[in-house]
Amino acid sequence: MINDGENGFLVSPLDADRIADVIATWQGNRADLARAKKKARQYAERHFDWKQMMDAYADVFREFGAKPIG
Repeated sequence: MINDGENGFLVSPLDADRIADVIATWQGNRADLARAKKKARQYAERHFDWKQMMDAYADVFREFGAKPIG
């Protein structure tokens, strides 16, 4: 999930001026860009861990009556 201004920016794909502003902002402040990148990676590592995702898929399959293989 993107928290606007914290680990990314939420921008309409059709808003070219806003996209340009965001790019210019990060070009002008590499320290903020580095912080946002770090926060985005930390979020992804916490919420999209391989085992956690596989456990969630298994829960969905079990919910629909699938039985384990083996």
